[in-house]
Amino acid sequence: MPTNQIENYLVHAIVAACPELSTEQVALDASLTLDLGLDSLVLTELFAGIKQQFGRVELAPWFIAGSNTGADTLRSLAAFIAGPARVRAAA
Repeated sequence: MPTNQIENYLVHAIVAACPELSTEQVALDASLTLDLGLDSLVLTELFAGIKQQFGRVELAPWFIAGSNTGADTLRSLAAFIAGPARVRAAA
């Protein structure tokens, strides 16, 4: 799946998990934790949905690497998901 489609999925998944946010408020370069304020419960729900939608994607390394520095952005997450997805599709 192209990265832009993954980004679109993520924006809508976040809005579904956080009804107080609109799609206009969910910028691709926004940090999930620092800018959007997603807590552990919302992140757990989001990550479960990602695994259901995209298969076995191990998100913990991505999140640990980015969450303390604000690098846990939607754009970064979409690129991370697209990487393993391409490998799975080629196999």
